[in-house]
Amino acid sequence: MNSHPRTGCRALAALVITLVASPALFAQEGIFTMAATEPSTGVWMFRQQVQYLSLSRDPTPLKRDVTEWRSHTMLAYGLTPSISAMVMVPAVYRDVSSSVAGESFLAKGLDDPLLMAHWRVYQNHSGPIDTTRFSLMTGVKVPVGAPDISAGRFEPVFGGIFTFIRGRHGADFTLEYEFNTGGFANPIRAGDGQDDAIYYNAAYLYRLFPAQYTADTSEGAWYALVEMNGTYETDGDNEILIAPGIMFEGGRFGLEFGVQLPAWQRIEHRPKTDFNFTVGLRLLF
Repeated sequence: MNSHPRTGCRALAALVITLVASPALFAQEGIFTMAATEPSTGVWMFRQQVQYLSLSRDPTPLKRDVTEWRSHTMLAYGLTPSISAMVMVPAVYRDVSSSVAGESFLAKGLDDPLLMAHWRVYQNHSGPIDTTRFSLMTGVKVPVGAPDISAGRFEPVFGGIFTFIRGRHGADFTLEYEFNTGGFANPIRAGDGQDDAIYYNAAYLYRLFPAQYTADTSEGAWYALVEMNGTYETDGDNEILIAPGIMFEGGRFGLEFGVQLPAWQRIEHRPKTDFNFTVGLRLLF
């Protein structure tokens, strides 16, 4: 008569242990917003994103329209329980048309890779899947990209990431400062110019399924999310994008799809974003 309660308790205990020990735990991370969820020690995380972007309404005399494909390939590794290292390599296919003779061009190749380290300085687990975390990040863009894409200079970056998860709800907040030591006189995208850039982002995630984790529903989860992605540049340009999306997270892999749309734009030095479609894959090994 008492075997069923004991079996249920053992199943619940096994689920909690699995969740706590899993390297994918707390992997709730926005599509365009980082999370303070470094890989466990000795664990690799691979992430691949493919984006299609459109930019137009150029306020400069060049009057440029831009369509662009971007591939972001990222590999992160857990060095210690609180420190991880990451490299992100972008590849770009960019088509620029301009009303000014000689300003239309097609560029393709690698953009400057980003080397970065994350250090989690605070964490508090208030439940089996509930957590609050804060991480610092620092890194540098390395000028090895293709002409017309690479900024051509080392560009240091630093910032912070705050993440919390409560039941079915999760949120990520990031603030990042990029020192632009080079850059283009007539930039195409935010952060590509000669002025410093501040990236400010927020993501809210809601777990659609399962409503509660059990021994039968611990293999994966579906999330709806919405993000706010902003970039302020010290030349005064400021842009805020709103990004709805959907995401699946399994034990060792994840899938994501998101769309960025303009919410507010005050831009005088480059084309404005029309939209950005992004699909992505994440793997842990």
